[in-house]
Amino acid sequence: MVNDASLPANMDTLVMERNVQGWQGVFRTNPAFHLVLAFFVGIVAGLGAVAFRRLIGLMHNAFFFGQISS
Repeated sequence: MVNDASLPANMDTLVMERNVQGWQGVFRTNPAFHLVLAFFVGIVAGLGAVAFRRLIGLMHNAFFFGQISS
């Protein structure tokens, strides 16, 4: 177990103040990356919405009409 007294007083600030380097910095500032990411997030969200709507229809038909069909 680590004793808190043995840690430097500014340990939290040292961890939080590190610079983001490498590929993370490139992707954060690249507008093309954000465009492609937004496009794929929209596609996945749209497909999820369609699947959720079909699932609601399936449950509606099963419980109200007694048949399994969407």
